[in-house]
Amino acid sequence: MVYTISCFLVGYMKFLRDLSVISINAYLIILLIIGIIFLGLLYLSGNYETSELLKVRPQIYFRSLIYSAAFFYVISFYLRNVSYSRIYFTAFFVVNFALAIIVRFFLAKVYKLKLGDEAKLPLVAIGFESSDDNLLEKLALDMGLRVVAKTALNTEIEDIVKSHHKLASTLGVVSPRDLGMLVYEERIGELEPLIAYCELNYIPLYIVPSVSRLLSIPLKTINYKGILIFGPQDLIVDGVSKRLKRVMDVVLAATGLILTSWLSVLVWIIVKLSSSGPAIFAQERLGLDGRRVQIYKFRTMVVDSDRQLVALLANEEINKVYHDNFKIENDPRITPIGKYLRKLSLDELPQFMNILKGDLSFVGPRPIVPSEITRYGAHGNVILRVKPGLTGLWQVSGRNDVSYEDRVQMDLYYIHNWSLVLDLKIIFQTIPVVLLGKGAM
Repeated sequence: MVYTISCFLVGYMKFLRDLSVISINAYLIILLIIGIIFLGLLYLSGNYETSELLKVRPQIYFRSLIYSAAFFYVISFYLRNVSYSRIYFTAFFVVNFALAIIVRFFLAKVYKLKLGDEAKLPLVAIGFESSDDNLLEKLALDMGLRVVAKTALNTEIEDIVKSHHKLASTLGVVSPRDLGMLVYEERIGELEPLIAYCELNYIPLYIVPSVSRLLSIPLKTINYKGILIFGPQDLIVDGVSKRLKRVMDVVLAATGLILTSWLSVLVWIIVKLSSSGPAIFAQERLGLDGRRVQIYKFRTMVVDSDRQLVALLANEEINKVYHDNFKIENDPRITPIGKYLRKLSLDELPQFMNILKGDLSFVGPRPIVPSEITRYGAHGNVILRVKPGLTGLWQVSGRNDVSYEDRVQMDLYYIHNWSLVLDLKIIFQTIPVVLLGKGAM
């Protein structure tokens, strides 16, 4: 439906005044062929599987559309007897992608409200009693898993079969193959009976190897002649990706600076008139490779905030909270206007200039003061390998509601899983977070 709407919507805007300039039949035929290829690629990518109903994966749509567009541009080169409008098809591909993502987003919301966890595969967690740091709870929360039962790891195949059938019956699933297993492997060699049972009965099996918890970065797996080998997967921004990211930064920052120039002038006047002192101030932060940079902000605190901070930290309780989070809840140094500027992130508008200068990226790890780097421990050098960002995972995940340890983990996750798609996803998620003031102090 989205595909059809995109065809006619762009056609309406492009050819409304004069349809005689095109061959309608030729356009309909090529659009039908492109549509079959596009929808076929989406199907082959698993986009319509029940387990994918609650997910929005722009990369799948983008990849399918790129292949479809490549087919059109190649085939149109050879079809010299028909003149196709490149402007129409380029606009069509862009509109189709945008509409598809928007519609899929709202459909996912509807499915989530209607089906909830019923759309997810139920999983039995096995052997996690030997793991530390609430590993199962973290996996369930971060990955949105539907864990319906927990049990200890049992190496007797008869006990495995009996227990699995009993749980399937108790939960009312159609068959045991509709009940997956999530297993924590602490000791190598204990899972052969379990793997054999799942393989013979087509039961989904997911293994969390204990070795993965010893590494600070994601793993890639290599299957070499039946031997499973783990290696680090490092997606640090570099090379062509680095340049593409910089281009996106400049385009977005320049656009943002132009569109919000009137608002920046208004905020400057309000801050200047509401309290004494400069409207804009600079804070020292650590940039790429540990270089110290000055980050601009609209002033939201009183002028002598540093002196007042020393007095506040004399209070033992406030001192502990500040050194745990580098924040003070209900900070008395914040001006009345400053509270609203922070809530709507208007104090960060001058940072568009930082992005254009190259001090910041539009999306990246949280900018940190030099004294914070020790909190990152061995990961400190990793954090400094990329530019900090105006927004990031910490921004769309609760901002000041997120613990300091979780902020560090989010920064590391972003660095090791970076992609342009992830950047775009974070940017789109930032908009409602900022407008609604979620997690702001």
